[in-house]
Amino acid sequence: MSEYPLPGVCHNDLAPNNTVYSRNGAGPGDGAGLRPVAFIDWDLAGPGRRIHDVAHVCWQYLGLGPRAAFEWVAAHRSELEVS
Repeated sequence: MSEYPLPGVCHNDLAPNNTVYSRNGAGPGDGAGLRPVAFIDWDLAGPGRRIHDVAHVCWQYLGLGPRAAFEWVAAHRSELEVS
């Protein structure tokens, strides 16, 4: 048995801007928020390892991309400076 599962069809660009949302509740102001209901923009879809889609989702939805590293360094600059 292989260490990795067989490739499947991956979206390859899962991100908030490629997600369709629906109100989760009665209407605006009810505090229920939004819930994802579908993914769109499948032009980059193709065979791949599912873990790549999972990693891309984490990077996009949790703010783990290059900008997050820059913002962390900017926020902790005084702690990082050597006196």
